[in-house]
Amino acid sequence: LEPLRKAGMDPDPYVRKTAAIGMGKLFHQNRKLFTEQGFLTNVIRMLSDHYPVVSSNAAIVLAEVTSSGGVGCELTDEHLMKLINAVPDGTEWAQCHLLETVATFAHVLKDP
Repeated sequence: LEPLRKAGMDPDPYVRKTAAIGMGKLFHQNRKLFTEQGFLTNVIRMLSDHYPVVSSNAAIVLAEVTSSGGVGCELTDEHLMKLINAVPDGTEWAQCHLLETVATFAHVLKDP
């Protein structure tokens, strides 16, 4: 598990993207281990990544975790604003997943 955790903090965005996918696979294989080892925190941290390829894959994993009755989580308005700001730089595929995550957690956003 430590290599997966380290990959989530690697300097290369494609390694971090792959780590996000790996965390999603870990969730599907062993939810208890995913939860006990704190990988949800890593996924949420990856939502704020500067590279849309990383944040969009983290958004997909978060959507899978929350929609499959896994662990619940709350995002801050800061997380959501970073996702919104990443939309223009992402691929069409990434944009869809970023916007879907924002829509799912939009109740967090505060009125200005």
